[in-house]
Amino acid sequence: GLLCGAAVVTLLCLLNGAEAGDPVQWGYDKGDGPSAWPDLYKRWCSGRKQSPIKLTTAQSVYDPSLDTYTISEPAYAGKQYKILNDGHKVLVDFQNMRVNLSLNRHERECFRPHHVHWHWGDKNSIGSEHWLEGKQYPLEIDNSVQLSPDRGIGEIISFFDRPQVSSCDQCVNKDYNNPGVNLPAFSIKELLPKDMSSYFVYYGSLTTPDCRENVMWTVFREPIKIPQSAV
Repeated sequence: GLLCGAAVVTLLCLLNGAEAGDPVQWGYDKGDGPSAWPDLYKRWCSGRKQSPIKLTTAQSVYDPSLDTYTISEPAYAGKQYKILNDGHKVLVDFQNMRVNLSLNRHERECFRPHHVHWHWGDKNSIGSEHWLEGKQYPLEIDNSVQLSPDRGIGEIISFFDRPQVSSCDQCVNKDYNNPGVNLPAFSIKELLPKDMSSYFVYYGSLTTPDCRENVMWTVFREPIKIPQSAV
């Protein structure tokens, strides 16, 4: 509990510090989009450990010390999360819910999710930032966590297969200065695959400025399959 509590405080400080201390504006247009980020953020965005990447089994090394992820979460009935647009992405803030992710062999190292955001494209077949075995998925869910006070940020990734995500466009078009919308809390298990024993791990960067290279990425191999009619 103490480790995770300290981690959340550290993550909030990191996020707030990055927003308050860096006035450079960025977006996805020609003048401020990804091709311009190495000039706007020279320290990190032109680095050698930039994310996202294309993941393949052939170029990976098996690590037998890694184990299955487990989830410990409180009763969420009656609780609320908040969904909002921060101007760059749509995210769900977990509102200090005490959800822990850990590895079976490393239970003392708990990862506390801070928020979740997602990536999708203008086509229902291409939307994920990461590639897996030469393929992009329609939707990528990123669970942002703090590893420990001195180890940086973690991103735990799930792919969704065959979702219909066009209805999310209205979320992006909302005024990002508004306080967001409350929604009933749900189990984080709904954002993770059933098989949490097969995944890739690599060290990279944030995928948006300031592109800081202090992120441990966990990318689950198994996509979450949902029918389009269910979204």
